[in-house]
Amino acid sequence: MKKIFISYSHEDEKHKNDLDTHLSLLKRNGLVESWHDRKISASELWKDKIDCNLLSSDVIVFLLSANFIASDYCYDIEVKKAIELHKNGTAEIIPIIVRPCDWKDSHLGDIQALPKDARPIETWQNRDEAWLDVIQGIKKVFTSSNTRKVDNLPKNITFTASHELWINDLDVNFSHRNKSRLSLDDIGICPDLKRVGVNLDKLAQIYPATDTCDKSNRYLIFGDEQSGKTTLLKI
Repeated sequence: MKKIFISYSHEDEKHKNDLDTHLSLLKRNGLVESWHDRKISASELWKDKIDCNLLSSDVIVFLLSANFIASDYCYDIEVKKAIELHKNGTAEIIPIIVRPCDWKDSHLGDIQALPKDARPIETWQNRDEAWLDVIQGIKKVFTSSNTRKVDNLPKNITFTASHELWINDLDVNFSHRNKSRLSLDDIGICPDLKRVGVNLDKLAQIYPATDTCDKSNRYLIFGDEQSGKTTLLKI
């Protein structure tokens, strides 16, 4: 199953809803799941949820409009992180032009956009026809990305049922009135880390652990008992 991350300006929420609706058959067939910021529950740390879902997605969709480009978070943070993932070969980027805007000189200007000829959704006489063209384009991206990723993966990698249970286990027995035992999927978040240099007494900066997970370098992570080292590795 492919995970699709949908990034959009809230002024374009109707277009986000239309895309989600047109993905329905792919969802019913178990081929995709979609995520967007409206799935963040009350009391959750929205930035952590966005970072974790962005980094774990196979396809990152940007609904482009003047409002999207004007959004500091969408354009300056989400787009830049997505481009790094795209360059590393861990995620595909699909720009979808929903309203006319000056996007060709943006960070996404070199990436092939949908629908056909990058014609904005709102300029189509039949919007359903426009979204059908988008869905067909997304399917083509799935086919090409599958071919590239299979070539790069080690062969015969599988997880046993017990290993999957361990990955999602919190190692402590938390409960909730609606669930007898909580799992990592329920409450796990990526912590902040302190970067240290050769001189371990000198702290250089604090940054989200998702920035480390995004890179292919090797790191030594240390901390006190129950500080979240194992949980970070599981995430």
